[in-house]
Amino acid sequence: MKKSLCFILSLLCLVSSAFAADQSGPEAVPDENIRGIDTPYEYPVTLDMPEWAELTSLEQKLEVCQIPEDILSALTTPALIETVLDYPLAVNIYAHGGAVDGIEAGVEVVSGQFNGLAELLRRQSEEPADTNAALSVYAVRTSARDAEDFESIFAEDLLSCLLSEAPVSAQSASSTGSVTTPNGSKVPAYKELTWSDHGTTKSGANRMNEQYLKTYPSATLLRDAAPAYNCHSYAWYDDSSKNPYWIDDPSEYILDGSYHETSEYYVDSIVLYGEPGRSPSHSGIVSGISDRHHLTYVISKWRYYGLFEHLYYDCPFAGSVHTYR
Repeated sequence: MKKSLCFILSLLCLVSSAFAADQSGPEAVPDENIRGIDTPYEYPVTLDMPEWAELTSLEQKLEVCQIPEDILSALTTPALIETVLDYPLAVNIYAHGGAVDGIEAGVEVVSGQFNGLAELLRRQSEEPADTNAALSVYAVRTSARDAEDFESIFAEDLLSCLLSEAPVSAQSASSTGSVTTPNGSKVPAYKELTWSDHGTTKSGANRMNEQYLKTYPSATLLRDAAPAYNCHSYAWYDDSSKNPYWIDDPSEYILDGSYHETSEYYVDSIVLYGEPGRSPSHSGIVSGISDRHHLTYVISKWRYYGLFEHLYYDCPFAGSVHTYR
């Protein structure tokens, strides 16, 4: 009788274990075995579609380019790489960074906005062998592409960066110095940067302007690319095309009381994207306001690329917007 009871209990344990294993479902399957999508994700709206021009803010563009989470997790790593290389907002990676930065700063910013790149970086961190092997395959493929084509340039730059093979894009600056705020504070600045300092050429930078205009069709190019000055220097120091200074952080103009924030908008006010003292990402000058005195258009320099007039919320730069006089 005891033997029969032990047998029954053993049988119940086996049945219970089998039932529990069956209830564990997909979570019991390793991640690598459920990545069954081996073709890149197709974005619902791309630059060559008329619907893209209807997206008039960075927020709208970012939203339409996110990958649904169920698809993202199911993409094989090669398919994910191709998806990232096809990202409609890829040019944003080049819009961020200081005078002597490569694209690493842009990769960090865009990975915080685009879940595809964030997922690729996660896999590279958690599955380095497999991910880097896949990246290397694509790096070899892109090396044979037309170097004049934006997609080829982006692929080569991004893959080299992720594989830690990217050369430093800017050389040591020609000279460094400072500019002075109206209240007399010194602001560190680079002086007379050249195309060599940025590791590019004027023709290459102007070709990138074309990609910006495709990505932001509401923008208008006012000046060609220029290596010496950037957005902060243009807005806070000198809006002339002969401005020789590049300012990485204009916060001192605000922190020393030279400029004060205003809740009202006026043409020629200065716009700051981000918070003073926290490495704001962008600056510009108000060029248009609505009938109700709302901010509409801004003129700003996009890194060492062109000078653009654009809807203040339709540009590569995110963050809270503050206006100063």
